[in-house]
Order: sequence, then structure tokens, then C-alpha cells
Amino acid sequence: MIQIDYYSDVLCVWAYTGQRRIDQLKQAFGDKIQINYKTMNLFGNGKNRVESKFADKGGLAYFGNHVNQVIAKFPHVAGNDKLWSETQPESSIPAHLAIAAVGLIAKDKQDDYAWAIRQAFFAQGKDIAQQAVLVEIAQSLAIDSAAMQALINNGQAHSILWQDNLSAIDAKVTGSPTLIFNEDRQSIFGNVSYDVMRANVQALIDAKED
Repeated sequence: MIQIDYYSDVLCVWAYTGQRRIDQLKQAFGDKIQINYKTMNLFGNGKNRVESKFADKGGLAYFGNHVNQVIAKFPHVAGNDKLWSETQPESSIPAHLAIAAVGLIAKDKQDDYAWAIRQAFFAQGKDIAQQAVLVEIAQSLAIDSAAMQALINNGQAHSILWQDNLSAIDAKVTGSPTLIFNEDRQSIFGNVSYDVMRANVQALIDAKED
């Protein structure tokens, strides 16, 4: 089985628009691959990062418009006029902690939970830095939100997040989304087509079977 580490930030628009390609990989290769979802905190300082990076272009409003322009190029996903102009998450870390906690109590629902968080922000314009929003999403998927919060409170979720951070450093991950495979010797970063992803994975499978 080919191990693939997938690093992303829930507030990254390219991870949002590109999730379909990850789903296609899983469908195409089935049990020949294992995708290990990991977080990288590109928007750990979300609001301030956007404000400072785009200050000379219009700040948060400019970035929100840019994000919606990107989303408009992908008909399978939806945007929202509130993105960054009104809804301005302080950080992606609360969502990443919740995702890590869900992985400990309901591993089979972790991917769906992460996707629901992305949709809540990008399509519905909700502030996914707010604990109440994260709890609401968990409950909508029949996830034990009290158990999720307990794992955040006792530090277990933080431990997983820190390990993801160390792994990202070791693998030289610098952006979201990034696929790492072939024992950290190969990486695919950014808005890369499904065909490129599939070809890289197929080459690894073929090499392993030779």
C-alpha cells in the first residue's frame, strides 16, 4: 500500500477547490493507497496574515474577492460574499484541533468533518474559528462534541497538531495543499491537476509491483 501524507489548512481555498481530486484518487486506487490527512497552519494567524499580506491591495476585502474569483472557476464548489470581508477567522488552529480530536473519537467521520468545516466557511460564510460553530458542525454529523472538547481541553488534540507540524517541517512542506509520498522523496504542491496526481501515484504503484 502506498502511503500518502496530505497536508492542508482548512482556510486554504486551493485545498477546498481541490478536495474532489483527493476523493478521485481514493476512488481510483482504493486499498492500494492510504491517504493520511495532516494539518498545516498556513492560516494559524489567519486574519492578521491576510491583513498584512494584502494591505497595499485592499486587505481583507481584496482577499475575499480574490478567493471568490478562484472558487468561481470550480463549478463543483460554492463561495460566499462574506468571505474575509465580513467573516474573518482569527485562526485555523481551533478547527485543526477539533479535526484532530474527531480523529481520536470517530476516525471514520474525520474526513467528513473536515470537509463540513471547509463548506461552513467557504460556502456558508461561517467563522470556523468559533468553538460554537465547530460544535454545531460536529453535532450535525452525530459526533460526540463533548468528547471532542475534552480531547482539546486535555491536550491530546494539541499533541497531534504539534506532531503534524514537526512532520511538515521534516518533509519540507511550505504550503497548502501538499501531497507527500515515496517516503518523503516526492511532493506535489498547490493547484495541480488530477491527471498529474494520478500519474505520480500510478508510477509508485507500478514500481512497487515490479
